Amino acid sequence: LNFSNPIFEKTNIKGKIFDIVRIDDLPITNDLGIPRLPVKSLRILLPQGQRVDDIIVITSEKINFDTSFTIAPGSKLVAIVATNKLMNSEKTETVIKNYKTPIYENKGVHCCKGFNILHINLYPVQYDTETGDLSFFKEMNLIVRTKTSTANGVFRGFYEDISAVQNIVDNPDYINTYSISNAERSNYIEQYDYVVITNEDLKFSN
Repeated sequence: LNFSNPIFEKTNIKGKIFDIVRIDDLPITNDLGIPRLPVKSLRILLPQGQRVDDIIVITSEKINFDTSFTIAPGSKLVAIVATNKLMNSEKTETVIKNYKTPIYENKGVHCCKGFNILHINLYPVQYDTETGDLSFFKEMNLIVRTKTSTANGVFRGFYEDISAVQNIVDNPDYINTYSISNAERSNYIEQYDYVVITNEDLKFSN
């Protein structure tokens, strides 16, 4: 992954000046008390019958910025009772002390229609809340090592499932590692000419 150079802005939050860092169209985090920084979220499809063994992120040389920054912390979302919608709290939250931005966060493996998908957040911008130091990685290479595991028993092999997952993962080519045997398919698909859905009053008998 390659990232454009960060763009810096100033913002006034309840009378206090904070720095905002933006990179292209990357979203900015908004976790309570955590510095708000650009994040690249990835959905990595694991090969069928494999589980995560190790995650490695190799970065380009770190680019350090000379100026000290004060990055705005994420705020708490509160409900407006009248509309039941969420909005940012009126209170300016305090940033967590001694916090250093991780290079990546493993958000876990989630199953979608029988496909195992690893969710990872990458942080090209690094920030130290104690020193105000800010740095940047222009390039990040993600390596996910896997090892053999039990295949997901809920994979059905339906075209609709494959199409849906193919559109949400960052490595759709790995769809080709998924297959289902005829024996397994029979567990999901019974052969009927048609199905009648009715109620007790309308139910007919032979």
